[in-house]
Amino acid sequence: MHKTSPQYINDNSFNIFFVTSEGSDIPVLFARFQYTGDNWLFVNNYAIRADDQTFTVNPNYSDVNRDNQVGGVWEYYDVVVDKDMYDIINAVIKSNKTIIRSQGDERHQDRTVTSQEKKALQNVLDAYKAMGGSEAQFKL
Repeated sequence: MHKTSPQYINDNSFNIFFVTSEGSDIPVLFARFQYTGDNWLFVNNYAIRADDQTFTVNPNYSDVNRDNQVGGVWEYYDVVVDKDMYDIINAVIKSNKTIIRSQGDERHQDRTVTSQEKKALQNVLDAYKAMGGSEAQFKL
C-alpha cells in the first residue's frame, strides 16, 4: 500500500495494494474503494468518470464491508485487479479529472480523485511490477 493511502477505513479513497500468499513470492494486486460519511449509502455500485470515459463496478452486496462508530459510517470494497479494473486504474492515472460516485439505492457520494491518489496508484503499480507482479493477472 502506498504510504499516502489511508491507514484506516474511515477516509474516502480509491487506492490499490498488493499482497503475497504464504509460500509464494508472486504478489496479487487489489483495488479498494472507500466511502465514509454521516449517512449509510449501502453502496451497490461505483461509477467512475475519467475524462470522457465511464466505467461501472458492480460488487455483490455482501462483498461491500460496512461498519460504523460514533461520528460516522464507512463502507469499503476490495477487489482483485482483473483486466477491467486494470483498465480503470490506468484511465484514472492518465485522466485530467476523475470523479467516483459511490452509489446506493437512495443516496450517493461523488468525490474527485486527487493528483496525490493518482501518483500513489502509479507508484504502487510500479512497485507491484518491481516485486515480480505479472501482467498475467490483468488478463483474467
